[in-house]
Amino acid sequence: MLLLADEKICPSCKCMIKDNGKFVETQICPKCNNYVQVGKKFCSVCGYQLDGNGDSQNMSEVEEVKSNADEEEFSEKSGETVKELVCPKCHTIVKTGKKFCSKCGTKIQ
Repeated sequence: MLLLADEKICPSCKCMIKDNGKFVETQICPKCNNYVQVGKKFCSVCGYQLDGNGDSQNMSEVEEVKSNADEEEFSEKSGETVKELVCPKCHTIVKTGKKFCSKCGTKIQ
């Protein structure tokens, strides 16, 4: 399973825990079995197009973590800078390490 430095999975509820402490509801990609944030249209690991129904794990409150338009985001918890890229097709911010845009499915190089 491919997770970035700021992505951790809670072993009990299977929700993604972001560095800011927010829990984000996840679903499993049927192609590569990686965790994908509910609401994303494409898996950012394999590019599989998700149906949008969000067959999710059990979490009632979904916190969508949106990053600002800066190319770099400072992670206060880890003290490291996370480089972000911009999707060439839809201009959504994609964190370094992801292979596909989770909004439009474009391969990130």
